Amino acid sequence: MPQAIGNQQSAIGNEELAAWVALHAVPGLGAASMGRLLARFGSPMAILRATPEELATVARVPQLVLRGVREAARDMGPHRAAAERLTAQGACVVRRADAAYPLRLNALASPPPALFVRGRLPRENRPTFGIVGTTQPSDHGAEVASAVARHLASRGWVIVSGNALGIDAAAHRAALAARRPTLMVLPTGILQFRPHPGYPPPASIWRLAAAVSECHPDAPWTTPAALARNRLIAALSDALLVVESRERGGALSTARHAIALGRKAFVVRFRSPALSAIGNSAVEAAGATPVRSLRELESLLSRCRPQADQRELPW
Repeated sequence: MPQAIGNQQSAIGNEELAAWVALHAVPGLGAASMGRLLARFGSPMAILRATPEELATVARVPQLVLRGVREAARDMGPHRAAAERLTAQGACVVRRADAAYPLRLNALASPPPALFVRGRLPRENRPTFGIVGTTQPSDHGAEVASAVARHLASRGWVIVSGNALGIDAAAHRAALAARRPTLMVLPTGILQFRPHPGYPPPASIWRLAAAVSECHPDAPWTTPAALARNRLIAALSDALLVVESRERGGALSTARHAIALGRKAFVVRFRSPALSAIGNSAVEAAGATPVRSLRELESLLSRCRPQADQRELPW
């Protein structure tokens, strides 16, 4: 059955959905190699039907990956079962050619050929604002993330983050509490999504929010997947704020991706930074603009959205 994705529909058959699941089960098959295979064969089902000789004609795809494609095609049972669970949970796949595919991802050198999606994707004409930071923030850092998310969400921005503990969860929670849309970019499979404490009931979440993942639906958290996810957060955000960053954390990685993509990147410059913000200076050194208050942030964003609140909220 077609699955609603905001105001679009994804209407692929069960076999194609299972084929997408199968490809995402292949170890080492990333966006670039999957894109090359799709360019050669046209569809995931055609890739899985290809002979070893046909697969070998695709340049710059490792032999180990091609072997994995052949192994995935041998037993489609587990992939069909995962596809059925996706459908049962109201999730689906959005292909790059679909109208519902987030156009901002086309800024990436290798956009995901497909995303697994649950919930309501925001309209493309809505401005998006990423909020990221450490999973172990100070109380003040979490309050700043909540305040920024609540304030900008109320002014029409879609809040984007990675649904991790800490800063991410604070941003999503604030947007959901304000009954505003938020976009959760997962480093795990879409079937691994779990709401954090303070989130509304699932039915309310999916009326307001969307979760997206480029991973296999059952994939657990891994460091490589989390690092790859950071480029998606950056691409999906018109502007991005790092609230508190460790010295070498995902927030710094996300900020660097945002800057490389030409997005507006900001970092909180606290009066008295906590240890959880020790990496904020590195984010600033990478090219992010420091901001000292919500008023200053909104002023810098004024070219995108009109400034509406003159309250000074120092950090």
